Amino acid sequence: MRLRDPYGEAVSAIRTQMRSGAFVLGEQLTAAEVSRSLNLSQTPVREAFARLAGEGLIDERRGAGFFAWRLDAVDLVELYDLQATYLRAALAPQFPQGPGRWGAAADLVESLARSEPLAATEQVFQRLVQEGRNLALQRAHLLLADRLAPPRRAEAEVLALAALGEEWGELGALLRGCACADLLIWVEQYHQSRRHRAPEIVSAMRSRAKAGHL
Repeated sequence: MRLRDPYGEAVSAIRTQMRSGAFVLGEQLTAAEVSRSLNLSQTPVREAFARLAGEGLIDERRGAGFFAWRLDAVDLVELYDLQATYLRAALAPQFPQGPGRWGAAADLVESLARSEPLAATEQVFQRLVQEGRNLALQRAHLLLADRLAPPRRAEAEVLALAALGEEWGELGALLRGCACADLLIWVEQYHQSRRHRAPEIVSAMRSRAKAGHL
């Protein structure tokens, strides 16, 4: 019989809730409320809060407690900028590797982009970063992916799905053809389109979280 791991359960569950956009931006997170919802004691929940705060996924305010990360349009633009920077840093050393380097990423694009463009975003970007063989960059990008998960879900309410499909179709072709310079241009255009819509994306995030609390 497998022993229960309350701390691990709490970390996993709270991370999943955070990634889904379940918390209203800036709301206080109380161990009593979260522990009831997870059927756990408050101690592992508090420990989970401390870990996630250490990862930068929630805020810890001395003397006040823990809070869902407050995000405004400026913050979101900075996150998109950071991801574009990570991708450029991961991709640049790969250019001399030649055709076929990004075949696995291209397969992901083709299998997910049309039906699940939001799932494709995270998986394809992480695969490209992994191909860079830089462990520190991979870890940093994983944490960034957690922070960008709620905005990614809100993007679907702001950006046209048809446009998302075209976007990923173009990426698949670039990966197959190993079009290195064009791939960097695509990365910049992808993030620029979202920077321009950041206020709308943040507004959609707030609406989604509030609707979930009704």
